[in-house]
Parts: sequence; structure tokens; C-alpha cells
Amino acid sequence: MKKVNMAKQPDVVCDKCKNDIFLPAVKMKRISEILSSNGRETIQPMQIFVCASCGHVNDEWLPKEDKDPTEPKSNIITDSNG
Repeated sequence: MKKVNMAKQPDVVCDKCKNDIFLPAVKMKRISEILSSNGRETIQPMQIFVCASCGHVNDEWLPKEDKDPTEPKSNIITDSNG
């Protein structure tokens, strides 16, 4: 395996505020009973990353079907106290 010098790699930044720190978050998806393997509605968690400063989620981390150019990029609110 090739050794990579991480200090020389470009940072990923928030598309909205240019902050370079992100926090893990979970987006929940509802799976209908028609599509689920057990015939019952289920909830499926999906890990995403939100900007630690403004709460924005970069489009590159959202599933293709969740990207809507007419909607705000994120409606996630973060609590900086905890």
C-alpha cells in the first residue's frame, strides 16, 4: 500500500461557509412495505457529514435522489453546546 502524506492533500471544505471541520450525522430514510424485505415499513439510517460551523451538507455526500437544486442544501441544525 502506498504511503500518502496527508499534510499535502487538499482539505474538503463546506460548500456554504468554507469551514473544514465536519461532524457525523444520520439521515433516516423510510422504506415502504412494498420495497422492504419483510413486507413491513422500515426505517434505514444513512451516515452523512454536516459542517461543524453552519450545519450544511455538501451535495457530494447526499444520495443522488436527495439533491434538489430548488431546495435549501440542508435543514440540519447543530447544537454547538453538546
